[in-house]
Amino acid sequence: MDDDVHADGPSGVGPSGVAPSGVALNDAVFVEWAGTFRVQAIIETASAGEDGSRLGLHFSPQDPDKPTITPPAVGQGVRVRMDGGTTSWTGVVVDVGEANLTLEVHGEDTAQRAFFRMPVRLRIVFRHHDSQLQVMGNVVELSGGGCCVSVPPGSIGKGEVRKGYLQLDDQKDSLLVRLEALRVRRDGDHDTVACRFIEIKEPDRQRILRRLFDEYRRIRRGGRSESA
Repeated sequence: MDDDVHADGPSGVGPSGVAPSGVALNDAVFVEWAGTFRVQAIIETASAGEDGSRLGLHFSPQDPDKPTITPPAVGQGVRVRMDGGTTSWTGVVVDVGEANLTLEVHGEDTAQRAFFRMPVRLRIVFRHHDSQLQVMGNVVELSGGGCCVSVPPGSIGKGEVRKGYLQLDDQKDSLLVRLEALRVRRDGDHDTVACRFIEIKEPDRQRILRRLFDEYRRIRRGGRSESA
Protein backbone atom coordinates (compact mmCIF):
# COMPACT_ATOMS: atom_id res chain seq x y z
CA MET A 1 0.00 0.00 0.00
CA ASP A 2 2.56 2.55 -1.10
CA ASP A 3 -0.08 5.25 -1.48
CA ASP A 4 -1.07 5.08 2.19
CA VAL A 5 1.67 7.51 3.13
CA HIS A 6 2.67 10.89 1.79
CA ALA A 7 5.89 12.81 2.18
CA ASP A 8 5.39 15.61 -0.35
CA GLY A 9 3.22 18.68 -0.02
CA PRO A 10 0.95 19.99 2.73
CA SER A 11 -1.29 17.82 4.86
CA GLY A 12 -5.02 18.24 5.33
CA VAL A 13 -7.12 17.45 8.35
CA GLY A 14 -9.03 14.25 7.76
CA PRO A 15 -9.39 12.41 4.45
CA SER A 16 -9.02 14.27 1.19
CA GLY A 17 -10.22 13.52 -2.33
CA VAL A 18 -13.39 13.46 -4.44
CA ALA A 19 -16.57 11.44 -4.28
CA PRO A 20 -15.99 7.79 -5.21
CA SER A 21 -16.52 7.24 -8.92
CA GLY A 22 -19.34 4.99 -10.08
CA VAL A 23 -21.54 5.65 -7.04
CA ALA A 24 -25.30 5.95 -7.53
CA LEU A 25 -28.02 6.30 -4.95
CA ASN A 26 -29.77 3.05 -4.04
CA ASP A 27 -26.78 0.97 -5.16
CA ALA A 28 -26.35 -2.21 -3.12
CA VAL A 29 -23.03 -2.62 -1.31
CA PHE A 30 -21.43 -4.86 1.29
CA VAL A 31 -19.77 -3.37 4.38
CA GLU A 32 -16.91 -5.39 5.90
CA TRP A 33 -14.94 -4.76 9.09
CA ALA A 34 -12.67 -6.43 11.65
CA GLY A 35 -11.86 -9.14 9.10
CA THR A 36 -14.99 -11.03 10.16
CA PHE A 37 -18.24 -9.09 9.81
CA ARG A 38 -20.08 -8.43 6.57
CA VAL A 39 -23.52 -6.85 6.08
CA GLN A 40 -25.44 -5.60 3.07
CA ALA A 41 -26.51 -1.97 2.76
CA ILE A 42 -27.99 0.56 0.33
CA ILE A 43 -26.33 3.88 -0.56
CA GLU A 44 -28.69 6.67 0.55
CA THR A 45 -26.37 9.67 0.17
CA ALA A 46 -23.02 10.39 -1.50
CA SER A 47 -21.20 13.70 -1.35
CA ALA A 48 -17.79 15.33 -1.58
CA GLY A 49 -16.41 18.36 0.19
CA GLU A 50 -13.29 19.88 1.68
CA ASP A 51 -13.24 17.18 4.35
CA GLY A 52 -13.45 14.36 1.81
CA SER A 53 -16.09 12.00 0.46
CA ARG A 54 -19.00 10.75 2.52
CA LEU A 55 -21.35 7.84 2.02
CA GLY A 56 -24.61 7.48 3.91
CA LEU A 57 -25.67 3.82 4.08
CA HIS A 58 -28.87 2.13 5.21
CA PHE A 59 -28.49 -1.44 6.42
CA SER A 60 -30.62 -4.10 4.79
CA PRO A 61 -32.79 -6.15 7.21
CA GLN A 62 -30.80 -8.98 8.76
CA ASP A 63 -31.86 -12.61 8.57
CA PRO A 64 -33.83 -13.24 11.79
CA ASP A 65 -32.61 -16.84 11.81
CA LYS A 66 -28.98 -15.72 12.10
CA PRO A 67 -27.16 -14.01 15.00
CA THR A 68 -27.60 -10.24 14.99
CA ILE A 69 -24.49 -8.34 13.88
CA THR A 70 -23.71 -5.17 15.82
CA PRO A 71 -22.79 -2.29 13.47
CA PRO A 72 -19.19 -1.01 13.54
CA ALA A 73 -18.44 1.74 16.04
CA VAL A 74 -17.51 5.34 15.35
CA GLY A 75 -13.81 5.43 14.44
CA GLN A 76 -13.87 1.86 13.11
CA GLY A 77 -12.14 1.23 9.79
CA VAL A 78 -14.33 -0.52 7.20
CA ARG A 79 -14.33 -1.61 3.58
CA VAL A 80 -17.25 -1.01 1.22
CA ARG A 81 -17.65 -3.28 -1.82
CA MET A 82 -20.07 -2.83 -4.68
CA ASP A 83 -22.51 -5.74 -4.91
CA GLY A 84 -21.56 -7.82 -7.93
CA GLY A 85 -18.50 -5.75 -8.80
CA THR A 86 -14.80 -5.39 -8.00
CA THR A 87 -14.87 -1.72 -6.98
CA SER A 88 -14.25 -1.08 -3.29
CA TRP A 89 -13.39 1.72 -0.90
CA THR A 90 -11.93 1.90 2.56
CA GLY A 91 -13.19 4.39 5.08
CA VAL A 92 -13.84 5.32 8.67
CA VAL A 93 -17.20 5.37 10.45
CA VAL A 94 -18.15 8.91 11.53
CA ASP A 95 -21.75 8.33 12.64
CA VAL A 96 -23.93 5.33 13.53
CA GLY A 97 -27.72 5.24 13.71
CA GLU A 98 -30.20 2.48 14.41
CA ALA A 99 -30.03 1.22 10.83
CA ASN A 100 -27.76 3.81 9.22
CA LEU A 101 -24.04 4.38 8.87
CA THR A 102 -22.07 7.41 7.67
CA LEU A 103 -18.55 6.88 6.35
CA GLU A 104 -15.69 9.05 5.19
CA VAL A 105 -14.19 7.09 2.34
CA HIS A 106 -11.39 6.83 -0.20
CA GLY A 107 -11.66 5.10 -3.56
CA GLU A 108 -9.02 2.47 -4.26
CA ASP A 109 -9.71 2.62 -8.00
CA THR A 110 -8.08 6.10 -8.12
CA ALA A 111 -4.89 7.64 -6.75
CA GLN A 112 -6.61 8.37 -3.44
CA ARG A 113 -5.15 6.93 -0.26
CA ALA A 114 -6.69 3.85 1.26
CA PHE A 115 -6.56 5.36 4.77
CA PHE A 116 -7.11 8.92 5.81
CA ARG A 117 -4.04 10.66 7.17
CA MET A 118 -3.53 13.36 9.74
CA PRO A 119 -0.75 15.67 10.90
CA VAL A 120 0.30 14.64 14.40
CA ARG A 121 3.13 15.10 16.87
CA LEU A 122 4.01 11.70 18.28
CA ARG A 123 7.24 10.03 19.29
CA ILE A 124 8.71 6.88 17.75
CA VAL A 125 11.86 4.89 18.54
CA PHE A 126 13.37 2.94 15.63
CA ARG A 127 15.55 -0.14 15.92
CA HIS A 128 17.48 -1.77 13.09
CA HIS A 129 16.40 -5.37 12.50
CA ASP A 130 19.84 -6.82 13.28
CA SER A 131 21.14 -4.47 15.98
CA GLN A 132 20.17 -2.60 19.13
CA LEU A 133 20.98 0.80 17.61
CA GLN A 134 18.13 3.20 18.32
CA VAL A 135 17.00 6.25 16.39
CA MET A 136 14.62 8.72 17.99
CA GLY A 137 12.08 10.25 15.66
CA ASN A 138 8.94 12.37 15.52
CA VAL A 139 5.86 11.19 13.67
CA VAL A 140 4.53 14.20 11.75
CA GLU A 141 1.83 12.42 9.76
CA LEU A 142 0.00 9.16 10.49
CA SER A 143 -2.52 6.88 8.80
CA GLY A 144 -3.70 3.31 9.15
CA GLY A 145 -1.23 2.28 6.46
CA GLY A 146 1.92 4.12 7.43
CA CYS A 147 3.48 7.34 8.64
CA CYS A 148 5.89 10.14 7.88
CA VAL A 149 8.63 10.68 10.42
CA SER A 150 11.29 13.29 11.08
CA VAL A 151 14.68 11.75 11.95
CA PRO A 152 18.34 12.86 12.06
CA PRO A 153 19.95 13.09 8.59
CA GLY A 154 21.18 9.78 7.18
CA SER A 155 19.77 7.68 10.00
CA ILE A 156 17.30 5.75 7.81
CA GLY A 157 17.80 4.91 4.15
CA LYS A 158 15.26 4.23 1.43
CA GLY A 159 14.20 0.56 1.41
CA GLU A 160 15.36 -0.16 4.95
CA VAL A 161 13.07 -2.09 7.26
CA ARG A 162 12.97 -1.09 10.92
CA LYS A 163 11.10 -1.92 14.08
CA GLY A 164 9.42 1.10 15.56
CA TYR A 165 7.93 1.71 18.99
CA LEU A 166 5.13 4.18 18.32
CA GLN A 167 3.89 6.22 21.26
CA LEU A 168 0.23 6.93 20.51
CA ASP A 169 -0.36 8.85 23.75
CA ASP A 170 -3.58 6.89 24.30
CA GLN A 171 -2.74 5.73 27.84
CA LYS A 172 -1.50 2.37 26.57
CA ASP A 173 1.93 0.85 26.00
CA SER A 174 3.94 1.83 22.92
CA LEU A 175 2.79 0.05 19.78
CA LEU A 176 5.43 -2.15 18.12
CA VAL A 177 5.27 -1.88 14.31
CA ARG A 178 7.51 -2.92 11.41
CA LEU A 179 8.09 -0.22 8.83
CA GLU A 180 9.68 0.05 5.41
CA ALA A 181 11.15 3.38 4.31
CA LEU A 182 9.59 4.24 0.94
CA ARG A 183 10.95 7.75 0.39
CA VAL A 184 13.55 9.92 2.10
CA ARG A 185 13.74 13.70 1.72
CA ARG A 186 16.29 16.06 3.26
CA ASP A 187 14.54 18.96 5.00
CA GLY A 188 17.19 21.24 6.45
CA ASP A 189 18.55 19.72 9.66
CA HIS A 190 16.49 16.51 9.43
CA ASP A 191 15.21 13.86 7.03
CA THR A 192 11.51 13.31 6.39
CA VAL A 193 10.91 9.60 5.78
CA ALA A 194 7.68 8.16 4.37
CA CYS A 195 7.13 4.66 5.76
CA ARG A 196 4.57 1.93 5.31
CA PHE A 197 3.54 -0.57 7.95
CA ILE A 198 4.50 -4.17 7.15
CA GLU A 199 2.13 -6.98 8.17
CA ILE A 200 0.43 -4.84 10.79
CA LYS A 201 -2.14 -6.71 12.85
CA GLU A 202 -5.71 -5.55 12.40
CA PRO A 203 -6.23 -4.78 16.14
CA ASP A 204 -3.12 -2.57 16.02
CA ARG A 205 -4.37 -0.79 12.90
CA GLN A 206 -7.74 -0.21 14.56
CA ARG A 207 -5.98 1.26 17.60
CA ILE A 208 -4.21 3.73 15.30
CA LEU A 209 -7.45 4.63 13.52
CA ARG A 210 -9.28 5.19 16.80
CA ARG A 211 -6.48 7.47 17.99
CA LEU A 212 -6.59 9.44 14.74
CA PHE A 213 -10.35 9.75 14.79
CA ASP A 214 -10.27 11.08 18.35
CA GLU A 215 -7.80 13.71 17.15
CA TYR A 216 -9.94 14.45 14.09
CA ARG A 217 -13.07 15.06 16.18
CA ARG A 218 -11.19 17.41 18.51
CA ILE A 219 -9.90 19.46 15.59
CA ARG A 220 -13.31 19.58 13.91
CA ARG A 221 -14.75 20.91 17.18
CA GLY A 222 -12.05 23.57 17.26
CA GLY A 223 -10.16 21.99 20.15
CA ARG A 224 -6.43 21.84 20.54
CA SER A 225 -4.69 18.62 19.56
CA GLU A 226 -3.57 16.63 22.59
CA SER A 227 -0.45 15.54 20.70
CA ALA A 228 0.51 19.12 19.81
